[in-house]
Amino acid sequence: MKDSALHLASSRGHLEIVRMLLDAGVDPTIQIEGAEGEEGMTALSYAVREGHDEIMVVLRETMDISE
Repeated sequence: MKDSALHLASSRGHLEIVRMLLDAGVDPTIQIEGAEGEEGMTALSYAVREGHDEIMVVLRETMDISE
């Protein structure tokens, strides 16, 4: 699977778009292959890799993951 809109928004730091997509029901647990061939990359993985703290918080809350 190519990058989803949620993966792109998460990797580029677009918090409001991430929120909009999640509110629309996009599944934050979808996993894709990363650019370097990494498997199992979620939108959260991208946010962590790029250091987008606010997006990490929103995704963790949506996925019900504790820090």
